[in-house]
Amino acid sequence: MPSRRAVKSFVAAARHQSFTRAAEALCVTQAAISRQVRELGTYLGAELFVRVGHAVELTTAGAIFFDAAQLSFVNISQAAERIRGNDSRKRS
Repeated sequence: MPSRRAVKSFVAAARHQSFTRAAEALCVTQAAISRQVRELGTYLGAELFVRVGHAVELTTAGAIFFDAAQLSFVNISQAAERIRGNDSRKRS
């Protein structure tokens, strides 16, 4: 399983189409984002981005992983909200 930090860095870079803007959003350095994305790419055995000027674009493999990661984050968020909602009702 890839590290949570690598996946989080990858998702931010994909969303912002920039390692620099991803770094700003996550309050880390651009080098940290680059390192995490490289780690994830090595783990998956695939290039996840291609550079286009100062921006980055997802490769086919990157797009597949981004879709899965996004869906996973949404599912986790929804589960957390359901649990929190149940806890609130139990305390009332």
